[in-house]
Formats: sequence, structure tokens, C-alpha cells
Amino acid sequence: MVRVAVLLFRFLIWPALCLTLQAAPSLADNIAILPKPKSEQDVRYRYDRELLDLALKASSDFFGRYEIRTAKLVMTTKRTQREILSGMRINIMRSPTSDHLERNALPIRIPIMKGLLGYRVLMIRAEDQPKYDTVQTAADLTQYTLGQGNGWNDIPILEANGLKVERAPTYDSLFGMLAQSRFDFFPRGVNEILPELESRRARYPNLAADRALLLHYPFPVYFFVAGSAPDLAARVELGLRRLKEDGRLEKLLLKHFGQHIEELNLTGRRLIELRNPYLPEKTPLDETGLWYNPFG
Repeated sequence: MVRVAVLLFRFLIWPALCLTLQAAPSLADNIAILPKPKSEQDVRYRYDRELLDLALKASSDFFGRYEIRTAKLVMTTKRTQREILSGMRINIMRSPTSDHLERNALPIRIPIMKGLLGYRVLMIRAEDQPKYDTVQTAADLTQYTLGQGNGWNDIPILEANGLKVERAPTYDSLFGMLAQSRFDFFPRGVNEILPELESRRARYPNLAADRALLLHYPFPVYFFVAGSAPDLAARVELGLRRLKEDGRLEKLLLKHFGQHIEELNLTGRRLIELRNPYLPEKTPLDETGLWYNPFG
């Protein structure tokens, strides 16, 4: 009897158990490790984390339990993009897309902000408002210099439109540089500018949101997953598609940024369209349901 039991286990039960273990994603396959925010005042990633949590939860019927962690070290944008390629310190990140990232990581081509980050309001010194009241075209902006973080994906787009860019070593340093007239304006996403001003009002009371202009260029932000974590990529994509289809993606976007959109009065501004010659070929621009358009 013992010999029969051993043979049954070796030839029937053990192979079936191995196949089951291989088919079911392990917890290690379902641990998402995000970059650490740049500072305690950096609130840009709260939406991304909540959306990722919803996406992982929405796919738990197929993939099981999950865990979200944050990297231990703060990294620059360039370092973050290098780390996603290795998958060691982080295995998922949110980023504006680029050909480089789409070739070297796993892009999930669902714009997590519906293109909202491509709508830009200028952060300026409040006393400079009259200068921007007279701006009508992108060419009018070429007389000024704007600020960007070193390595940001916007830089080649802005320069391709003839705009002058001053690079800053860190995200936080940009606000001080603007306040001290190191450059003229800092184009911020509709989702970014009001929280950034509010959290820095005591330190930089002369900074304000321009009231006249709205820049726009196609600028999708995706989740990118390390190539070593294809199961995580499949899980996040499934979850995001479910959230898009049942309306929870739109609901979360408006929960976080609906008030900002209203306060900034986007439709009451002069829209200046900029071209993005670096948009990857597979960007789903034709899927109108993926994109936010304040002008209808």
C-alpha cells in the first residue's frame, strides 16, 4: 500500500500540483513596487497609487491577492527610467510615454489621466501677469524662458516648438528658481498647479497661476512595467480596462481633479496648441473615449 501511495503521488498528484503552482501567479508576481515621491510636498503621485490599487483590486478575481510597495530611495526622473528597465528597485512607474520607454519596458497604453497632463497652465510670478495677458500664440512665448526638470519628457517637445528651456537639477528646486527669476514661467499640468501652489504658498508667496493661457500638446501618461514582470503588466492592463469600461477611471479622475478643472476655468482661456513630434506611433489617439477634452 505504501509503495502504491508513493507511486500515485510521484506520477499523478505531484505533476498536477506543479502545473497548478505554475499557472497561478504567486504573490511575488503580484507585488507592485512604485518609485518614491520626490519629497513630502510632492503630491503628484497620490492619484496614480489610488488608481493602481483599484486596477489591481479589479483584477483580483483572476490574479489573486496583491501588495503595493514604494521604493526606499528617492530617484531622479532619469534614474527612475533606468531602474524600470532592470526591475530591481521598482517594477512599475507612471510616466509620459516615449519611444525609449515603449521599446524597453512594457507600456500599458491606457492614458491613466486621459491626456489631462497635456493641458498646461503657466506658473508665474504674480507681478508678471500683464505680460501673459498679451500673449496670443506660441511664437509670442518664445521671448520668455520656461523651467523644466532635468530629463523630463516635455523638454524635447517644448524645444521643438521653439520655446527656450532652463533645466533644473531637481523638481523642488524649480519653484525657488522661478520665484528668484531664474526663468519666466513653469508650465504645469491642470492636475498639478493648484496643489503645488497651495503647499508652497508660505515659502513662495509671489508665485501664482496665470489666468490667461492654456497650452496643450498630446502627452499621454501610462503605467510602464518592467520587462521582467509580464504577469504584473497583464494584471494592471486587465484592471484598467475594467475600470475604463465601468466608468470608475473617469470617476476617480474627477474626484481628484474635477475641482481643479473648474477653478482654472479652462474653457475661458486662450488655447495655444503645440505639436508633439515625438509621440510614439502606437499612441491610441483615435480612441476618443480614452482622452479628456475640456472643449467638448
